[in-house]
Amino acid sequence: MILEGLTNSQESALARIWMAQRSLPDDFTEWGITDDLLVLRDCGMIDMQTDWGQTLAFVRCLLPLGRDHYTKARKARKRCANLRDSADELIGRLCADCDKDGSDVPPKYYEDRLDDYRALSRAGLLDVMWADNRPYHVRITDKGFEYVEGDFMMEATVNIENNFTNNNVINGGSASANAEASAEASSAVTLGMTIQALLDTELEAEVKEKAEASLKELDAAARNKDKSGFAEKLERAASIAKSTSVLAGIMLPFFKTAIQQLLG
Repeated sequence: MILEGLTNSQESALARIWMAQRSLPDDFTEWGITDDLLVLRDCGMIDMQTDWGQTLAFVRCLLPLGRDHYTKARKARKRCANLRDSADELIGRLCADCDKDGSDVPPKYYEDRLDDYRALSRAGLLDVMWADNRPYHVRITDKGFEYVEGDFMMEATVNIENNFTNNNVINGGSASANAEASAEASSAVTLGMTIQALLDTELEAEVKEKAEASLKELDAAARNKDKSGFAEKLERAASIAKSTSVLAGIMLPFFKTAIQQLLG
């Protein structure tokens, strides 16, 4: 789901599995994205088999959670640009490549995707120099990165706030009671537990410090019911969480707690 945030490379891997559904089950080891597929498996988004060395990537099927996440994330991206699925998959893959290779390295060129390159160029997501009717030089534009890295956490927060407000107006006290019950159900994921889990990782000290500071700011905004400030703090924390799957796994459960505390 949208609140189960994934990195660019993991979103790209999910999109590639979505596009390959008709060929499943199949071996995708040659794709070179086994690590990302393992994260999707551990998140319950795909059914996948691997070997002891975790290099094999034999994907059996796309699970309902993965289908739901892709559908919602795809819907959110369409608000930025309405692309066909194949073009959406390509821009996601190009951004994931940039994350791995460095932003200064031009995106790789993928054969047999001319129509998708043209669609992305027309939509303003790619700046393409053409030669002999083929992409000679490709650059991902700011809009392209915004399309892929769109802050789905922020959109989810706005939706939660709107749903909470609307339900409270229609249903009166029952909506408040439901919100309180939800907050209690998630109260086990505390700030202290989250920070301790963060400190127990082998991440660099600077990364831990930034993540811890963003969590504390988010917690303070939630406790003070500062919705405008909370949105800003959530955006900052989400950008940090998306940097690695380790941070995402630790920080995202607390995001849910903070949102429920804000609205409780």
